Amino acid sequence: MPTAVGPEGLPSETEIAQSLAHLLPPILKEKFLCDRPLEIRPVEFHNPLKGHVAAPVRQVWIRANGTVPDDIRVHQYLLGYASDLNFLPVALQPHGIGFLEKGIQIATIDHSMWFHRPFNFNEWLLYSVESTSASSARGFVRGEFYTQDGALVASTVQEGVMRNHN
Repeated sequence: MPTAVGPEGLPSETEIAQSLAHLLPPILKEKFLCDRPLEIRPVEFHNPLKGHVAAPVRQVWIRANGTVPDDIRVHQYLLGYASDLNFLPVALQPHGIGFLEKGIQIATIDHSMWFHRPFNFNEWLLYSVESTSASSARGFVRGEFYTQDGALVASTVQEGVMRNHN
């Protein structure tokens, strides 16, 4: 398991969005300020409205926002949803671009995931993501989900289109 600060004491994405609400375009306020099915706490905040050059890595802690029933399929469905968040924007980080900057378009081409062992999405999982390639308007990212005690529970990969229309 990669080294990461634990989730305790880190601000959630919702709390961060509330602090940036005055900068959000009206069309995005509802999306980013509403209740979400997941609680996400970035280990390091990357501003989607104004990027900065950073290594192509990102770590976030994720868990269900509420209690998930004791059905592994429901936990896997939520993990599938969660795996697409904070994913492709990692490929923009070396270029100093935030995914919500004006003129930026990103879209998934393909996305695959593998479940390695059962997990409980009521508990924190570390999602560790890295981009190994970003060129010719395409980005490639891969990620791993770990329990707090270090067990790898799922792996993900994604390729996407990234364009600047400015």
